[in-house]
Amino acid sequence: MGRCLLVLVLSLVVGAAEAKPGKSKPPPADPAPPAVDVSAVLDALELYHDGKGHYMATVHPRQPLPKYVSFKSYMFYGDGKVFYRIPVPSASRDKDNYSVLVADPRVPWGQARFSYKAGVAEFSCEKRKITLSKLDPVKETALVKKAKFLDRFWHRSPHALTRDDDGTYYYVDQLWGSDELTRTPQGLRVFVGQRGRLRFLPMKNLVVDPAGEIFITADGRLKLLVDYSSKNAVKNATWITGKDRRSLTVVPLQGSSEFRSRLFIYRELGVYAGITMHMPCDDW
Repeated sequence: MGRCLLVLVLSLVVGAAEAKPGKSKPPPADPAPPAVDVSAVLDALELYHDGKGHYMATVHPRQPLPKYVSFKSYMFYGDGKVFYRIPVPSASRDKDNYSVLVADPRVPWGQARFSYKAGVAEFSCEKRKITLSKLDPVKETALVKKAKFLDRFWHRSPHALTRDDDGTYYYVDQLWGSDELTRTPQGLRVFVGQRGRLRFLPMKNLVVDPAGEIFITADGRLKLLVDYSSKNAVKNATWITGKDRRSLTVVPLQGSSEFRSRLFIYRELGVYAGITMHMPCDDW
């Protein structure tokens, strides 16, 4: 009797261990952002800081710049040694005052902004707001000459989001850049799991052609029917494991649902939890 009980207990322990999914390996690092040539605006760069080692580098729109050079292309955020370019979709100016909208995928559209008004520089991220101090010109010149200026750090965007009726999500993100890079297992990544607990699944193979996309992993295959004429909108999705085919619900990433879906991905899905994007909302 005791021996049978021992065998039963061992069987349960082994079974539980086999049922528990293995720890997911993190996805491989993306290519490092390239350097940005700031020589055209080197003397025009102004640095603002919070006194805690975080700096915003910007060019006031009143500064004379070479033809075809926009001050919006030269906004950076960093630690004083390395600066990363900040994406700026729009800006406005009223005499010496100006305001710059920052595109951060983690916050609602229009709620990350740098403003300069009546000599006061501020950065707001949703309901948070911080007043920044301008760096002393001598220190500013010395710091700018030694610093590295790189392109934007975060180069990924949602490609497809689907889920089954049990609440398991199947998410694909994409690296920006040339098609030669984005349409590869390095450019496209697959994550699967419950909300807040998605795992990265390394791809064994990737099929991309006019008929759609198939992401082949050791856990299964994610098959997408994509409308390439409509911003790569996913029309149909299936998760395949062996002979089992599970139809998935497509979460729209385009049109009126774009911003709401993006916030869900960055705030609730959990794929990017804890990631530093080297943008002002990391710290401010």
